[in-house]
Formats: sequence, C-alpha cells, structure tokens
Amino acid sequence: MNKILTALENLDYNLFKIVNDMHSPFWDDVMWWVSNKFIWIPLYLLILFLFYRVYGWKGAGYALILAITTIGIVDVTASYGIKNTVMRYRPSHNEEFKHILHYVNDYRGGKYGFVSGHAANSFAITIFASRLLRKKHGYMTAILLIWALLICYSRMYLGVHYPADLIGGGLLGGLIAYLSSWVFLKYIAPKLKK
Repeated sequence: MNKILTALENLDYNLFKIVNDMHSPFWDDVMWWVSNKFIWIPLYLLILFLFYRVYGWKGAGYALILAITTIGIVDVTASYGIKNTVMRYRPSHNEEFKHILHYVNDYRGGKYGFVSGHAANSFAITIFASRLLRKKHGYMTAILLIWALLICYSRMYLGVHYPADLIGGGLLGGLIAYLSSWVFLKYIAPKLKK
C-alpha cells in the first residue's frame, strides 16, 4: 500500500512540475488573469442571462440564489473544512522544493492546498449551469468544461496546486452542484411558467 501511495504522490508531483516548468512571460500574464475570479464576470452574466431565457425572471432569480448558496457551501467546505482538516501543503509552501518552482507576481496562495477552492467553485458552476441549461443551450457544457479545466491548469502553472488538489476540488464542487441542480430541476423548474 505504501508503494502505491508513494507512486501516486510522485505522479502528482511530476505532473505538477511539468506544467509549472512550461512558462514564459506571455503565459505568465495569461495564466495570472485566467486564475483571477473577477475576469470571468461576463461569463457569469451570460449564464444568468441564459437562465432567464430558459426559466424567465423568476426562475433565473431562484437559480441565482441556489447557485450562490451552492458556491457558498462549496467554498466553506473546501476552504475551512477540508483544507484545515487534511492540511496538505501547497507546492508553494512545501519546504522540499518551493525554492525551485516558478511563481507569477510572487503569488504563493495560502498554506494548504487540498482541496482547491478554485477547482471546486469552477466545477460547481460548470455542473450547476450545465444541468440547468442542457436542454436549450447544451453547447454551454463544453464551454464551461473548457473554462473549468483552464482554471485548474492555471493553478498548477502558478505553482499553487497539485493535480490531486484540483481533482479533489472538482469532485467536491461537482457533487454539491449536482445535488443543488437536482433540487432546482425536481422542485423549482416544474412550478415555473413556460
């Protein structure tokens, strides 16, 4: 069992290091902005507009409230529950090799990295919005999935998350969003006027 865990840990580090080593001034700027939550406000507004197109103002309001609640639950669970329980150091705080990593704008993130809040939140938005929009705007699933994966990639590029942090965050956010979207589709959507 120890050999398997060691092999998985080595794979996690090696995949992370491959991404972190592929840097240039151009990509430093791009990945810095990709990782910035506020740059994506137009995407969030597009999702809200599509909620309105599919469910009307009332439905879009309910969807927005449920999405915000979902992100809140995901964020608190990832940042204050799991990170503070598992206490796995981010690569940028790992004493063994933090000095050999590439950082952008000297950004190191918080002390612990498992699970990634960026991954959890982006996959929560992806799953929630995709499930609510899939019948009339199915193309949004591919767009949102690419967006969430790009955010995850940026977190490795910036030196602040291992792949396992991102996978764990994606699974956490996706599961909670699946449940909240199920609530919307089962109990709220059928009561809305078409």
